[in-house]
Amino acid sequence: MPAGKSMNVKVSSMESEMEFSITLATTGKQLFEQVIKTIGLRELWYFGLSFIDNTGQETWLKLNKKVKDQDLPKDLDKLEFNFRAKFYPEDATDELIQDITVHLFFLQVKEAILNDSIYCPPEAAVLLASYAMQAKFGNHQEKHVGDIEKDIEHGKVLPKRVKELHPNFSSEDWAKKISEWHAEHKGMIREDAMKEYLKIAQDLDMYGVSYFSIKNKKGTDLLLGVDALGINVYEKDNKLTPRIGFPWSEISNISFSGRNFTIKPLDKKAPDFVLRVDKPKTNKIILAICMGNHELYLRRRKPDTIEVQQMKSEARALTEKRQADRERQERERRQLEIAEQRARELEEKLQQAEIEKQKREQELKESQEENSKLRSQLGSVQADIENMERERAELLEEKENLAQKVSEGEMTKEEYNRRMIEIQEEYKHVQERLDNKEQEAETLKESLTLTKQEKEAELIKYQEEMERKLMEEEERKLALEQQASQFADENRKLQVQAQLAEQLRKQQLEDAQANQQQFNYSRPTSTVSNSGDANNHHQAEDHIEDENEVATFSSEGVSNMDSELNRVTAVAQDKSLNTKLKELSNDLNSVREQKQLSDNDKIHQDNVKKGRDKYKTLNLIRKGNTKSRVNEFEAM
Repeated sequence: MPAGKSMNVKVSSMESEMEFSITLATTGKQLFEQVIKTIGLRELWYFGLSFIDNTGQETWLKLNKKVKDQDLPKDLDKLEFNFRAKFYPEDATDELIQDITVHLFFLQVKEAILNDSIYCPPEAAVLLASYAMQAKFGNHQEKHVGDIEKDIEHGKVLPKRVKELHPNFSSEDWAKKISEWHAEHKGMIREDAMKEYLKIAQDLDMYGVSYFSIKNKKGTDLLLGVDALGINVYEKDNKLTPRIGFPWSEISNISFSGRNFTIKPLDKKAPDFVLRVDKPKTNKIILAICMGNHELYLRRRKPDTIEVQQMKSEARALTEKRQADRERQERERRQLEIAEQRARELEEKLQQAEIEKQKREQELKESQEENSKLRSQLGSVQADIENMERERAELLEEKENLAQKVSEGEMTKEEYNRRMIEIQEEYKHVQERLDNKEQEAETLKESLTLTKQEKEAELIKYQEEMERKLMEEEERKLALEQQASQFADENRKLQVQAQLAEQLRKQQLEDAQANQQQFNYSRPTSTVSNSGDANNHHQAEDHIEDENEVATFSSEGVSNMDSELNRVTAVAQDKSLNTKLKELSNDLNSVREQKQLSDNDKIHQDNVKKGRDKYKTLNLIRKGNTKSRVNEFEAM
């Protein structure tokens, strides 16, 4: 470690990096407290500071010891620690209180799934990715598909294994599939999306499990898994399906001596469960993880402390306020959508009215043209009538002249009679034509008058109606536009307030970090006397120093010890989601390259065929008495 009176420390959380300057007297607890103070975290019992020790092994910083006295790597100008979740809740959606706690767990679990530290089947990976996208982008929009595709290509959305398992499925195909699910989360706020992510992820077999290489008395290489529900034994090459399980409720105490680790059951008839590790230091780590998990297991089954009750009360108040704000924003959004829809409808009506007006004007124009044609036809008919009247007059005049010609002897009686017959025939013909033309003229006059009067009256009436409607629509449109503008202004104010609040939070974080960069720890280590202290489990596990340690597990005052046995997965509880995931699994199976199946893929498929899930397996491996399970372990 660096020489001198002070040390530079960098602490990386899942969302930020912090730098501190500490003294040689600074303890792990003081550094840890400063980190959680900077982050603004109160649910500190889940977290710890991890680092790579001088042997290259990842370990956890002990809070009761000075930082400089721990197995720090040598020849480093700056000490580096990771602020990570050390213990996991049984049910993240019920137990995690603060938004920052949910966010840190979300980021850590997501990273573990993406790098395959937690195995996740392809269909569940798509579902989880959709919640991650809701947390990142909010409600789905088409423009997000391209962003999701880019994130997929950079390994930020799906495990690399899932992509390799479906080589013919492009990043664009995955983005579209994820977007389909993303669209179904409309209206879900960021915090709820992260909780839904954890709700699904916590049912994965490897979630929250700390694995250690062990051996039984026969020397068989096995794995020990420690999690929130107890201790399980796995075959060396199968981290998904435990073979034997010991719940915390069955364990009396845990101890180690050298490389031997002993679990003493509550059942006095059962022999001790003894396992062996390669390094004594591993036993210290196992014991610390067991103690911390057992402590939280008991805490969950006891009444909440005053501090936790207060935190939950504050969280409920925040949730209620957030829900009220969300409902108000949703109401305003709907009202804005309605106003915008009405404005669009009014605009369409105005456009339709304008089209109708143009149509009527065209009809009037056509009517005027038709009238012009009628007048032209009437003029032609009237001209024909005048010509026929002249012809008739000429025949009558000729008839009178013929009688005079006969009296004067210019025409014989026979010629007169013949000509009179001709004149009468011609007169009759002319009169018939004249009657027809006069009838035609009357018809044209009637048509002309009717068309003109009707069209003019209709147009006048329509124009008056249109002017009235246009005025009404314009007034309504103006009112709706004012209303929409008001809603938009209110939404902008809310967005500005949210941005200012986020900026203030970031500024406070930056100020806290800046103030602590020059902070020198010189305070003495505080003594924990209250058994309800939030980090009491850290104090207990940090006192593991000797090569022989014993931790006694008491369940006094604890109820509902084996409640996890009645638990079912979130997917199994939601029939609709279960059906859709099965359909997605079938779709993906059609494009799956079977040769690319990993060992975990094959194990998972076998478990699915057998109808197993995390909790069904848990029930199965706890069957029988403790003695029979210890014997089974020794026989492995």
